[in-house]
Amino acid sequence: MLTVHNVMTANPVRVTPDTTLVEAAKAMAEADVGFLPVVEGTRGSPSTTALGVLTDRDLVVRGMATGLDPATATVAEVYTHETVYAYENDLARDALDVMHRRNVGRLLVADRGDALVGVVSFARIAGFTGDVAFDGPVDLRNAESAPKVDADTAGPSR
Repeated sequence: MLTVHNVMTANPVRVTPDTTLVEAAKAMAEADVGFLPVVEGTRGSPSTTALGVLTDRDLVVRGMATGLDPATATVAEVYTHETVYAYENDLARDALDVMHRRNVGRLLVADRGDALVGVVSFARIAGFTGDVAFDGPVDLRNAESAPKVDADTAGPSR
């Protein structure tokens, strides 16, 4: 069976609450993503403990549209505190179900020690299984041989 580990993007770029919005936007642009895990720690020393996520929408709607100065405002002021995640050994189809129920397109991925190890998106799972129109449980049994993808060698995961 295809697991989240098989399709996740490992070692995602991450930000800390003290990261400025400009720095976060640059990190998104450089990684070509619109979603970054927010982790404990400081800019120079991030951890693997997830606090939430920062989306491009958070930057625009909670940051720029409210008049925050992106050069001085920090991620702590705008990020989404709720974390929705899957474990790396969960079945990919179960991750799709969580995304569907929670109305999200991406999940943080943790190991059983709750350390952040990756991110996975609906589009990424669909890419391993062909075109997927989600209107219920998806059978991914034919995708068992999908390789693990590492952020250092893979294209963007959205």
